Amino acid sequence: MSREEPEEDEAFYALRAQKRAREFEEESNKDEGILPSERANFAGWVAEGEVPPNVLSELGRIEDEGTFWKAVDWYFERADHLHPVTTNEEIAEDIRKMREEGRHLP
Repeated sequence: MSREEPEEDEAFYALRAQKRAREFEEESNKDEGILPSERANFAGWVAEGEVPPNVLSELGRIEDEGTFWKAVDWYFERADHLHPVTTNEEIAEDIRKMREEGRHLP
């Protein structure tokens, strides 16, 4: 059973995910010098809109920072070219189900 949320809610969560990623990227660049971490690269892609809006809004619903970054890591691993049959909708649905079930993201 899924419920449709207003577009404003979707936009709010997508923007929240981008804001978190932007803040992380700025902080990591201060401390790490020239070579940013893999997570900072992910943060850049999230902040720049390289993640589809439906996946961004799923990420934005995750309150816990640790879980948020695990989900980002998982998304980029799962969305890699090694998984061409996985759609962005399937990824967003997987993140939603795992969060609702209280399961840890891989």
